[in-house]
Order: sequence, then C-alpha cells, then structure tokens
Amino acid sequence: MKQTQFDKLLENLIQQFQKLVNGDFAFNQTNNQHIQITIKHQTRSYQLNGMVVPSVTMSNLGTILSKLAKMESPAVLLTNYVNPRLADRLKEMNVYFIDSAGNSFLNLPTLFVFTKGNKKLQNKPSETIRRIWRPAGLRIIFVLLSEPGLESKSFRLIAQKAGVALGSVAKIMQELKEMGFLIEIGKNKRILKQKKELLERWIMLFPDVLRPKLILGKFKPKDENWWINTNLKKYQVYWSGEVAAWLLTKYLKPQKMTVYVEQWPNPFLIDFKMQKDADGSVEVLKKFWHDLPEQNVVPPILVYADLLATGDPRNIEVGNLIYEKEIAKYIG
Repeated sequence: MKQTQFDKLLENLIQQFQKLVNGDFAFNQTNNQHIQITIKHQTRSYQLNGMVVPSVTMSNLGTILSKLAKMESPAVLLTNYVNPRLADRLKEMNVYFIDSAGNSFLNLPTLFVFTKGNKKLQNKPSETIRRIWRPAGLRIIFVLLSEPGLESKSFRLIAQKAGVALGSVAKIMQELKEMGFLIEIGKNKRILKQKKELLERWIMLFPDVLRPKLILGKFKPKDENWWINTNLKKYQVYWSGEVAAWLLTKYLKPQKMTVYVEQWPNPFLIDFKMQKDADGSVEVLKKFWHDLPEQNVVPPILVYADLLATGDPRNIEVGNLIYEKEIAKYIG
C-alpha cells in the first residue's frame, strides 16, 4: 500500500518521540488530524491531545493557535518542521510542539524538553497538490462558502464570481466531489458538504497560497484616525481585519487597517493622503471576488482569515467571536 504524506509524517513523529521520551508512550489516531498521546515518564502518566498540521508558518500560526485553544488541554502541535524563530514564539506562548526533525517543546511536571535548530528532513518529492488547494481552487471555495446555494448555479456564474477561467470550475467541482465536499442530486442540484472542514482547510492555506498574490502594498495615512466613520464603498474599497472586526462586534479598537480594492490605483489613497510605507498601518490588497452580497466590509470568512493570519492573540479572540456570530450559522 502506498504510504501517504500523513503516514510518513506520523512515522517520523513517532521516531522523534522515541528519542525524546525516556519511557513508554502510545499514539492513538482518532481522525485525520487528531492524535491521542499517552506518555509514561518516571512515576507519572500523561494524556496529550495532538493536532497534526503538515506545515506551520507565521502566516497560518494564528489559525493553528485558534484550533489548539479549542482542544482539551494539554494540546500539542505535531508537524513536519518548526524553524528556530517559530520555536521561540511557540515556547513563549507555552504552546507544546514536536516536529519530524526533532525540534520540540514540552513542559510537563516531570518532563521538560525544548529543542530547536535541527534541520528540516529532506523528504522525497511530495504528492501532487490538488487543484482545489491552489489559488484558483481557493478562490472558488471562497465564493461557494460565502454564498450558500451558489454550488447549484451555473459554472459560468461561479467562474464570474470567483474571477477564474470557466474551465477551472469544472475541474475544481470534480475534485470537491471526489473528496466528499460536494454531492450531486439529479441534474441541476449540488450540495456542499463538510463545510466546516472545508473552511478550516481554506483558512489554513489562504495566508500562504493566495493572500501573498493579492498584496498591493502598505501605506501610512496622514491622520491615523482617518478610518473612523469612513465608508469606503464609494471607492469600491472594503474593510477587512481589525476595522471590519470593530464594525461587526465593537469589541476591538483597530491599530492596523486592512482593505481590499476593486480598482487599482485607487483614488482613496489620494483623498486620505496615504504615503507608501513598508511599516505603514494600512495594508491594501486586490479584491479577488465579484458580485457577492456585501456592505462596506468583506465577507465574514475573509475577515476571520485575515484576523487569524496576524497571529495576534487579541485578533484571534475577536476572530472567534466573528466565527460564532457571523459564520457558524451557515457553515454548521
């Protein structure tokens, strides 16, 4: 039987655990992402709840932290590789982790381990990445999740809303069906399934796969309070991130601004006296969807993704509030 990437990752993690733990341990796989770990060390026995994430980056760290926080404690992140910078960040936040290279952090009563700097294992060429997890696929998944019922509309309409080639839609829809995310009923009825899992995958991949292609730059406004009571819709500019969170919840006072623009260059930069600045508080990205129901903020899924991508605990907290208030009701 062909060994999958997940099987190989699990095999490497078990090998590293054998080196780390001077005692008995057991891995019990509960599903494709969660592992129950039992450790017997000296006179103590520990139960850890592991979450498997193949790739951890600064961009998707917020999403990972949000998921770990919802798990029964103590939780441990299991992954292919944690670089030294991430290792320090995770230790600082008391987030347990073990990777395939032997980097790890555990802080249990009779077992303390912190190792960083081991080099990433050179694996064999990985399996081909499915189309649905590439930029065009993520665009299509975004509009399907943002507009319930869109999956039953014509492929031409889906392509128009996602801003992708018509030919891409049929291929992506077929892959969604093969992976159990889409079922067909009769000739004209399609239903998106496992939407929560699909959203979690999208949230994890968006910061590294699609978002970098959308960034137009950072800017410094003349007046840092320019955003207050400002409706940018007339410029075809839409709030995301911290300002969108404030508008939706009134819970978070924004420090950084994130906007998506339809037109570029955009006159709002001139009207609000913005100067390009790599350290500016305003991040501008290209709007990548079309004709979705919207006000002056982007769809809630994108607000949630942008907040989690910051890795900021206060943004993760308000992101989870937005998930419960705006997203859970139609994701399930």
